[in-house]
Amino acid sequence: MPYCIAKYCTAAYENNPSNAHFHRLPQRCALRRQWLAKCGRPPGQDKQARVCSLHFTRDDYDNLYQYESGFASKPILKPSAVPSVFGQPDVPVEEVAASAGTSERSRRLERRSTQQVSAAKTSVSLLSQSLVSTCN
Repeated sequence: MPYCIAKYCTAAYENNPSNAHFHRLPQRCALRRQWLAKCGRPPGQDKQARVCSLHFTRDDYDNLYQYESGFASKPILKPSAVPSVFGQPDVPVEEVAASAGTSERSRRLERRSTQQVSAAKTSVSLLSQSLVSTCN
């Protein structure tokens, strides 16, 4: 049965309380080595080894919104995705994954609002300059 090879992760196919999905290790050697290094494992894992979805961020998926809306049967990782969310012996991976997802989303929303504010300021200053030049 498949199991997650990430360090400190106890998720397995038969023991899956968080309803995680299990992803096969990539076929490309360089990417496979990156996955194994991030998971703290030596090269040469068996064919049953998997990495569960708790170790990936929402941005690592190609079709996450389609999957969540019911239009896709399983979530598909982007070809360049590498696991990046890991726990420690005292902290469950579920807690780390939940906090990583919200903080990443918060950062994106904050960055987007900052860009929108700066774009609005620029357009207002250009508009005021054009009004001043037409009045003179």
